[in-house]
Amino acid sequence: ILPLSNDFFDNWIPSFSSTFQNIIDGYITNILSRVPRVKIELSKQIINSKPRAIFFSTGIQDVLQETIATMADESNLPVYSFKHTGIEHLFFRSQYIDPYYDYNLRIKRTQFLANESELKIFDKSKKVNAIVLGNLKPKNPRKNHNSKVSNKIIYSVGQPDHSSFHFYHCLLNDYERHIWAKNLLRSIKINKLNLDVKIHPIEFSIYKKYFENLIFQEHLSPEECNLIAGGSIERILNSYDLLILDLVPTQVLSAALSMGMNIVLFKQLDHVTNVNTYKDFEDRVHIVSDFDELNDKLKLFSDGELVNKSNSMFDSKYLTSNPDIFCIID
Repeated sequence: ILPLSNDFFDNWIPSFSSTFQNIIDGYITNILSRVPRVKIELSKQIINSKPRAIFFSTGIQDVLQETIATMADESNLPVYSFKHTGIEHLFFRSQYIDPYYDYNLRIKRTQFLANESELKIFDKSKKVNAIVLGNLKPKNPRKNHNSKVSNKIIYSVGQPDHSSFHFYHCLLNDYERHIWAKNLLRSIKINKLNLDVKIHPIEFSIYKKYFENLIFQEHLSPEECNLIAGGSIERILNSYDLLILDLVPTQVLSAALSMGMNIVLFKQLDHVTNVNTYKDFEDRVHIVSDFDELNDKLKLFSDGELVNKSNSMFDSKYLTSNPDIFCIID
């Protein structure tokens, strides 16, 4: 690792080479050097617990989880893994990190997928048994809240940009999210709407304080803007008529698509899309890139004229994998 990384830093970012070399040194010293000891402890745990299989509910994402999967294989235990993502990644450019994340071909396992289009990634892998598990579309369709005059809106705040390398090219930095949040609150005020804000669980106490200050600055009352901290947003999504998102790489998007929700998504203009699928996504989701576009959508929603883009063609293509298998989200 050291020779490769040091050569890369020296050639491409020489001004920061020493800083990044220190980071790699710390990673090797504090994490990688402890893997052999971790393997010993895992071996003891496997012998004592006698598991029949190892199951990863959100994918194999880091060196510890990869070590667990490797030890399971060495102990002849089957490994099963869901993905960390849903179908949201299908509409945007693939990532450099994919072969080390959900699409890792080196770890022996049974990999559950949400869509047939992902199967080709594992075609040449002799270690991964890829299975399209089933149907993301709920058996019981979501009730159409637009028939009522409730106009309930929830804004799902995205994760801090420093918290993940996953879909890094689609994350908002702190300044971009601040401008977006101010624009959203302004538009809520202008259109005389009410908004619930679901704080992301990562560093939620910091973001809760931030939104409390921002709501105060924008002169919104608790009735106009309510903060929700703690718990999963998926458990309450079905109570809302409109979901607002500020980033693409979130499982909340897949959950909302499967529920047939109306969605407004903030997408920066420089996000690189998948030319083969993005048109379908654009036909399903209200995409905005600035305040005027956002305000137009919320005005239409306030007037009861925002089109619900949920459609059976999209559902059939992206949410229905095998109608004979029990659905994943119910």
